[in-house]
Amino acid sequence: MANSAQCQNCTQRACQDNCAFHYPNSHERIAEAVFAGGACHFTANDIHGRLESDRANISLEAVNDTLLRLTKRGDLRQLPQFSSQAYYDTNTATHAHIYDEHSGELVDVPDDFSDAIIRHLAELLGDAGALDLIIHRRRHPY
Repeated sequence: MANSAQCQNCTQRACQDNCAFHYPNSHERIAEAVFAGGACHFTANDIHGRLESDRANISLEAVNDTLLRLTKRGDLRQLPQFSSQAYYDTNTATHAHIYDEHSGELVDVPDDFSDAIIRHLAELLGDAGALDLIIHRRRHPY
């Protein structure tokens, strides 16, 4: 094995499925983790956590790099920063979201309602081409 000297976990062939040094393309494994759940919202830390739970030795830096590549390619959509972490969406169509600050949950607004909101905002603004709508739900402290 050409890269076995870099691997701290093994020198055995059995490690190949779980060790990034042996995995032929870490980017492919990250992409599989991204799209395994269908349409969803996630952060780089979410994907990294999934990979760690699968015992994949892939760095957070590699996850961020892959997410950037997938976004540039148009396979993912990076949502505007509204929390301490960047969120990504596998649904690249224009649609609205609701972010609950208390739970940290990000959900899609139902399509019919989302389409109506975006259509009305486009009329008001004159263009919906680059419209990202995230409704930020805050809970009052009182």
